[in-house]
Amino acid sequence: MKPLSQHFTWQLLATLVSLLAPLITFPYVSRILGPDLLGRVHLFDYAANLVVVLASFGIPLFGAREVARYRDNPAYCRRLVACLAGFHLLISAFMVIFCVVFFMNHPHYKNESALLLLGCLYVLFHTLACDWYLEGTEQFRYISVRNVVLRVAGIAAVFILIRHSEDYNLYYATTVASMFLVFLANWIRIKPDLLYFRSGPHIAEVRQMSFFFFTSVLVSIYDYLDTLLLGWLSHDTELGYYAAALRLVRMALLIMLNLNIILFPRLSFLHQQQNYEQINHLMRHAVSFILLLGVPAMAVYVSLAPQIISVFSGKQFEPAITAMQILSPLPLLISLSNLWRLFYFSNPNKKALPVILIASCGLVLHILLNLLLIPPFGHRGAAVASVGAETFVMLLFGLVIKIRFPWKTLFQSLLSALPFLLLARLIFESRVRPGDLLSGIGILVTGSAIYIIFILMIFRNETALMLKDKIFAAIGKKTTS
Repeated sequence: MKPLSQHFTWQLLATLVSLLAPLITFPYVSRILGPDLLGRVHLFDYAANLVVVLASFGIPLFGAREVARYRDNPAYCRRLVACLAGFHLLISAFMVIFCVVFFMNHPHYKNESALLLLGCLYVLFHTLACDWYLEGTEQFRYISVRNVVLRVAGIAAVFILIRHSEDYNLYYATTVASMFLVFLANWIRIKPDLLYFRSGPHIAEVRQMSFFFFTSVLVSIYDYLDTLLLGWLSHDTELGYYAAALRLVRMALLIMLNLNIILFPRLSFLHQQQNYEQINHLMRHAVSFILLLGVPAMAVYVSLAPQIISVFSGKQFEPAITAMQILSPLPLLISLSNLWRLFYFSNPNKKALPVILIASCGLVLHILLNLLLIPPFGHRGAAVASVGAETFVMLLFGLVIKIRFPWKTLFQSLLSALPFLLLARLIFESRVRPGDLLSGIGILVTGSAIYIIFILMIFRNETALMLKDKIFAAIGKKTTS
């Protein structure tokens, strides 16, 4: 097996390009479409992704785990890919029909047939892509190169096609076209396995998938429910403000989830080998890694929200500044919850009931908070509801998993990130315009330098020093070769 550091490097490359793409296109698109049309496209996109989650039936996680566990049994993997792909397609077809009926009967969106058709195509292509097979076999280099190429093509398509506000359908079409190319590239890669179809999944496999399904849906629905409720309880402008803040905050989440993506198949394989010492070693450093990234990311979003919104969304999105500051803990909270949930399910002997109960309680809390806070506070209320529900779920997951939490790393990260907030306060008291770009760059560069100095030189954090040594070792290997 290739080292995890190599997988992480490829995943990081793809993620950086994924981050760069909206940094380039979002300021352009938000100024052309405005909050109203951007919110409308965002709603259909989130509805399509919600259908993807509901139709998955736990197949992506179950499939990745089983492929990782039985990667040395090609016959089993071929049967697994074939039956899961067919089963997934059947469920997706039913969910798409339900979604079409729902939107066609909604008075505000029933005339958006183009967006609805594009959303249905997105669900279809996402279902057939079978990314979980590539993740289970740890083909992260292929996934990363594919994603980089498609991201670059997507950036070019946005600037070529999107010229007027009436092009909002084309804007969403670029997303759907990218997913079609993902499906096409993956199908070429795993074509022999997809063509090997003999039977559907066994009863035992369906039972295990149902556990993955309930937990995945209950946890993932937080990502979409707030947007859908905001769209129904408020109006498109509020949705546009929330979409701008949420999309920018989730950029940090993309980097932090890379580790979880590559860890799950490896943890599944190690559980199959009963190598618990290596499992504990990986989990200890994984939690510390998330804290080392998540805490400063939260500080950056709180202190630089005016500059971030001004640069990437424009003055018309200034009401989204407060929402971004409220949403700033999300990358840290979601990354920890996701890591603990994947760790729990990487062990096939674990029962799903505790996780289902936690996720169910979190979902009820999320719905109640949204219903209470959105009518009086709009997009800000949705932001508070999201953070409150994610905090609740993360804490309960931590209690169930019973992992030794690195409180020392958390304290070091909080103390090291404090200069971001102090610098932002100094800038505010100096009466510099809050959205000034130069002041934002100064806070980011100075705060980051102080954070790195504190973590590496003063606190000498074990995980941070290990990462530094691996980075320098990789650089040295490249220069000598």
